[in-house]
Amino acid sequence: MRKKTNAKQREVTQQRSAKPDELVMVCENNEPFGRRFVETFKTVKSLQGKANE
Repeated sequence: MRKKTNAKQREVTQQRSAKPDELVMVCENNEPFGRRFVETFKTVKSLQGKANE
């Protein structure tokens, strides 16, 4: 048997993803913070890959 999909659930998911993330909005409004945040995120992301080796 196939599982029935819930149309309302799908709509809620699309609504959430369509809204801009609050952190993204803060980064756009405050460019120095946004740049620093992206640099920090890239650093953490690269360190995370090395930790798994």
